[in-house]
Amino acid sequence: VIRESLERFEGPRGLAFSFNGGKDSTVLLHLVMATLAAEGSDYRQVLFFFIDNEQNFPEMIEFIENTDREYSLHLQNIIKSLKEGLKDVLDSRPGPCGVFMGTRRTDPYSEKLAVFHPTDAGWPACTRIHPILDWSYADVWEFLRSLSIPYCSLYDRGYTSIGGVHNSRPNPALRISGRVSSASSSSSSLSSSSSSSGD
Repeated sequence: VIRESLERFEGPRGLAFSFNGGKDSTVLLHLVMATLAAEGSDYRQVLFFFIDNEQNFPEMIEFIENTDREYSLHLQNIIKSLKEGLKDVLDSRPGPCGVFMGTRRTDPYSEKLAVFHPTDAGWPACTRIHPILDWSYADVWEFLRSLSIPYCSLYDRGYTSIGGVHNSRPNPALRISGRVSSASSSSSSLSSSSSSSGD
């Protein structure tokens, strides 16, 4: 999918990446960097952006900033709504643009998505690209753990899905004898209970 994206959008300069620091987005980031390196392309020519809704956990912001520094992403921090932020991103990229997103089919409203999916009517026109659309929750954690890839510390405090500070809580399925287990070490048992979770 990532290689096809390079062909469809004429190289990395025709691509953008919506990075939110979640586990799925982190997996996709490493897949994109590795694939572009294998193809002889510079991943830093992709436009990386983060839509900051100002309701994010401090731990998530810290992880995003650390990732940006570690990999020299030159991440654009956009404090706007997703629709407005996406318009700004597309306005800065002439011609057709594909946007990588770490969406999986079990995410809300995602069951009918295609790997290459145009934005809905009323949204800035681009193609959303979903390379890990059919990955499972267990697939995500197997990838991160087997390659020792850093991820947001909130997952080690029992969060299986991380949104804003006002609507995210540790998963009660991880509570064991009064303590909370890590989401990353319980991927198998949580595959079904997290089927409708986000990032």
